[in-house]
Order: sequence, then C-alpha cells, then structure tokens
Amino acid sequence: MKNEEERFKEFIPYSNDIICKYMDFPEFLGFLEYKSLHFTRADKFEDEFEGKVPRSFQKYYCDFYNFRRKTYINSWSIFQSESYAMWHIYSKRYGVAVKTTVGKLSKVLLNSGAKLYKVKYVDYNKCGLNIDVPPLIINKEAAKNFFLLKPKFYEYEREIRAIVINDKELPFIDVGVNIENFIDEVIISPFADKWFTGLVRDLIYNRYNMDFVKIFCSDVEIGRV
Repeated sequence: MKNEEERFKEFIPYSNDIICKYMDFPEFLGFLEYKSLHFTRADKFEDEFEGKVPRSFQKYYCDFYNFRRKTYINSWSIFQSESYAMWHIYSKRYGVAVKTTVGKLSKVLLNSGAKLYKVKYVDYNKCGLNIDVPPLIINKEAAKNFFLLKPKFYEYEREIRAIVINDKELPFIDVGVNIENFIDEVIISPFADKWFTGLVRDLIYNRYNMDFVKIFCSDVEIGRV
C-alpha cells in the first residue's frame, strides 16, 4: 500500500514553493496587530462550488457534509507572477500581497494541527471523474476532503489551503503565528494611491519594526483616468 505522501502527492505542495496572500488593508492590519491567521469555517463560504461533491463521489457525501462545520480554511496562492484577477477580487483598492514560502507557513502553523494542500481544478461535468482525494481525517477514508477540488475556471487562483479540523464548531478560528521572519515581501496593490505605499512602509518598518521585510510596488500596470 502506498504511503500517504506518495498516494496524494498531487495535493502536496513543496516546502520551497513561494506563496502569497492577497489581503485588503483591514485584514493586513489585523494580521500585523494580532499576529494571527484567520481560518474561515467551511460552511460559511459564499461560493456555491465550495465543497461541491462530484457525481462520481456521491456515496461519500453524508460523511463529508458532517465535517463542514468542523473544517476551517486559510487560503494562499502559489506565486508565479502577480495576478490582476486576484488583486481585483481580494485586495480591492487598498491592499497588499504578502509573500512567504510553504515551508515557513508550515512552520508557523506547526502547533495548530493545520495541514497544507494544493487545490486541484477539475471538470465537474465529467460523470466518470475519478480522483483519489485525501481524507479530512487520517484513517477515515469515507470523509473525503472535497474542499481540495474546485472548478477549472478558478485555476487562476493556484490555491494552497491550510486546513484545520476542530470539533467545537466555532464560527471561525484565529491561529496565532510568530511573524518574525515569516513574511519575505509585501507587494502594494496596483490600484492604490501613492500615499498608501508610505503608510504601509511606516507600519512595517516603524510601528512593527519588521526591517527584514522587503516592500515593492506592484508590477501590474493600471490605466488611470
């Protein structure tokens, strides 16, 4: 029998993968101030495709559904280049993208019980879709982790998910992290005005004394009227 890492290798990110998280300013400020990452409960996502079970996996539906209120997700993106779509959707006008690596994220979440996975993008219209999806709970094969599958039209997200299971069914979970040497770079939104860059620099370097963080303006060119 294949070990878990080999069996589900298409869902396992590499520790040296560069990842980023697009944040609006309130989320970024909360991250700096409270030194925590926000995990959303899986049944609270607005997207109707979140956790959708492919037709070929319907026999697993009940077991999976029972875990929705116990599953918490924090999302990142594999960074190959900046994404106009991700800027537009997730950071609005005044936002940033925080860059780090899978290895560093795994390290700061070490005591949380979180597991990191790559999302696989699939065609839900294929009746014979047959994918060996990791279980939400080790040794509980019936509770497949369908939060690792999303429709192909979301491929631009290149999503990495940190997933925590908590039986208390809390509305959300904030996991405290040691941000010292966790953040490598911060990129300023291409939609932001110039004064916002100064504000972010002042916060990072003067208020929070994070002189190890590199700050860049976005390479995405936005036309101004």
